[in-house]
Amino acid sequence: MVLSLSMDPSIRDGNAAMKAYDEACKLGEVMARCDAGHTLEHGTIIKKDFARAASFYKRGCDPDEGMFICSIGLANLYSTGGPGLAKDRKLRNSYYRRAKLLGYSDHMEDD
Repeated sequence: MVLSLSMDPSIRDGNAAMKAYDEACKLGEVMARCDAGHTLEHGTIIKKDFARAASFYKRGCDPDEGMFICSIGLANLYSTGGPGLAKDRKLRNSYYRRAKLLGYSDHMEDD
């Protein structure tokens, strides 16, 4: 049995995890979109891929069922930029505002 998110790093399988996240996203699980974005952004079990992380985060910012966690993740990506994703202050601010609309109440400043 392959454990994609096992505490034992020797048996983690990033590709299996991403496949599971993708399937969960297709089934409408919003948190899976945020988790997939985070996994790709930080490269915890699979190679970092900022553009793909942004794609998952965007799907988690849906106006009807969005989660502020995805909006914060996406804002942070646009704040720093990286390979495959340009730094974009306007988009960063837009996703910070989106997070606030979705209920995030921490102190965030956009400029």
